[in-house]
Amino acid sequence: MTETAPMTLRIDADLKHAAERAAAAAGTTLTDYVTNAMKQATNPVCSTCGRSSPSATLGPGFSDAFLEFYTQLCGPAVNSPFVLFTLEGAALKVYWGRLPSSKPLEPGAGVIMIDALLNWERIDQNWVVPGKETHPIPIPRGVIQGWKYDLEGRLYAAQRTLGYMDGNEPARRALDAMIAERMDPGRRRR
Repeated sequence: MTETAPMTLRIDADLKHAAERAAAAAGTTLTDYVTNAMKQATNPVCSTCGRSSPSATLGPGFSDAFLEFYTQLCGPAVNSPFVLFTLEGAALKVYWGRLPSSKPLEPGAGVIMIDALLNWERIDQNWVVPGKETHPIPIPRGVIQGWKYDLEGRLYAAQRTLGYMDGNEPARRALDAMIAERMDPGRRRR
């Protein structure tokens, strides 16, 4: 257990009563409630990456190398499919997509948008969509661990085989549900 030290505060009576009510509602003591509030205030959630604990370094998604990759996707490699590797909590995920526009990344942007490629096939030099489309997915830059061009989705498929979770799957299920609803508007949701 860590060493504690006494602390005396002079605060407004209404604020004290509000804190006592909040502590009681949370099922804790006033001391524990105030201590937790002070810990949160001194270790706030980052508005850019969403992390609530201090990190020694910024993740690869904030690196100059990622910015260069993103810049290439907005210029010479526009519309090129790519994969993103993420670490979301304890889950390794892989996303396959392309940028929805060729707008450069805004300074300080904490989230990028990708158009997830859902059931795409490559025929000759053209991409075709057999009854499917793209679906937008926001990805916080703080979870991005790696990236690579992946024109045919081979790396995307290989990483899923190796145990990465499919980042596109929730979008695929949502799109399939929307298509099913259009095909049968009276269908009940379960």
